[in-house]
Amino acid sequence: MTRARATPWEINTAELTRQVLDYARGLGLDTISCGGGFGEVPDAFRAQYPDARYLEMNWEGWTQKHYLDPSDPLFRKLQVAFLRAFNARYGTCHIYNYDPYPEMAARVSDEEKVQLKYAFARAISGIIREADPEGQWYLSGWAFTYPDWPPETVKAFLDLIPNDRFYLADVWAEVPPAEDRSWALRAPVYVPNEHFYGKNWLFGILHTFGKRKLLYGDAAELIQRLQEGARSEAWSRCRGIYTNPESICHNIFYFTLASDLGWDPGRVALESFTDAYTRTRYGEAAYPAMRQALDRIVRATQGADTVRMIACYWTRPFEYVRFLSGPEHQREAAARGERIAQIREAIDLALTARAVEEGNPLYENDLVAWYRQLMSEIYNREIHAAYEAFCAGDTAGLDMAADKALAAMRSIEDVLAHAPDYRMSDIVAQARRLPGSDSAPANFPDAPSDLDLVGVIKADHTYLNDYAATDLWELLALYYRPRVEAYVRTLETRLRRGKTAVSQTELAAAYDRLRAQWMAAHLAGPPEQRPVLDIIQQHLRGMAEEEDSS
Repeated sequence: MTRARATPWEINTAELTRQVLDYARGLGLDTISCGGGFGEVPDAFRAQYPDARYLEMNWEGWTQKHYLDPSDPLFRKLQVAFLRAFNARYGTCHIYNYDPYPEMAARVSDEEKVQLKYAFARAISGIIREADPEGQWYLSGWAFTYPDWPPETVKAFLDLIPNDRFYLADVWAEVPPAEDRSWALRAPVYVPNEHFYGKNWLFGILHTFGKRKLLYGDAAELIQRLQEGARSEAWSRCRGIYTNPESICHNIFYFTLASDLGWDPGRVALESFTDAYTRTRYGEAAYPAMRQALDRIVRATQGADTVRMIACYWTRPFEYVRFLSGPEHQREAAARGERIAQIREAIDLALTARAVEEGNPLYENDLVAWYRQLMSEIYNREIHAAYEAFCAGDTAGLDMAADKALAAMRSIEDVLAHAPDYRMSDIVAQARRLPGSDSAPANFPDAPSDLDLVGVIKADHTYLNDYAATDLWELLALYYRPRVEAYVRTLETRLRRGKTAVSQTELAAAYDRLRAQWMAAHLAGPPEQRPVLDIIQQHLRGMAEEEDSS
């Protein structure tokens, strides 16, 4: 095999990695080094070493690649060499992350899959010990959420690893244990696995999947569970709390609370935390109005009925209707009206403090987030009302609800167009300033370079079609809203023909076409800029006038 030369992007990434690690260690933080992966190898490697043992594995039934078997001596040799090279370049805090094939499946028998897990445990324990005698293995517990990790397999796996060189995280531990999640993965995993059988572990707070950014979470339940855990002998091996969301820079109240709990759960109470948070974030002059506003936001977004909230235009519209139907939809609809009222009151109260908050970017950030939340709630209400009207054969009701749903989307677009944090073109421009950006790897070959650089939509895969989602101005204007418009047109066409049912198959062609158009899109610059708070106030006045006239 010939050794490829590093691209400018790879060189810059390596230097940035060094700077990040040095900065963190300078603050007194221990850094966790990524291990050498799962042993994935290219075809050229297999051609050079044909006698090694390999596995065919896929990710979520999708990509098929080859990996070295962890019991093969070459697996150990390469992993040890990688760790030593990494440490020589970047230094080490003697903590290494290796995970036992999360979300992956090997093309072997069920019994062989179990033995593969055990081989991985033995191999990684030995690799870390050889590469760094002081090394500790840190393992994400995400793999344990999958059905092929029953408690007996988890215990046998953990029993193969020395206690003094290991700790793991239950990455999605904040999910209430009693909740029925027959539709999803098993979580939290510390409960069925007896707090990990004597191993040191961390209580993880994942909370957010697929770049989704909304206000939600059960703050009171999180406080209660962590306080009860801190007093419980069963939690004696729990060594800390850590947050591990799939998106950042949103839902700041919830994640600040989670961080506060990490220091000392016993001293945290929701009221006193909210009070301190308000004073710190907005200052004393704005405290009276902002404390009242935040009370309403907490009541609306930080309760047990909010843990599954999404902006439903993120998914293909029919998928949302199918997901939220029956009793669950009825419960959600009953809570939504109260949430809408409370969020709107909160925004009105917060805007009374605008003069004293001038120049505070945290205040503006929160008003944008609250307005997005308000309008996404209204959209969710109206798009479901449109579907119900369609099922009832009510053309006028369908048209009215669909118009309101699309108006809610357009108002979010208008706000985000004037908020730089929510403009993909601004994010791309920032990324383009990084050295070597022109040689960045093509993660999404079908996408133009701008979209590929930001990584917003993850290729043509139905699972990811509804999973990777976020609020950005260009996404709303060029992809999400056209997709909703196509959905509405299909319902209207079906109703004119006397049909009151629709299937995903009928919608798939339009969705695929729009996805292809989006992937081929080139980002335009934003409109002429105006203060984003002016835009929010303008839309709220329009809503009030419309309500008064009706």
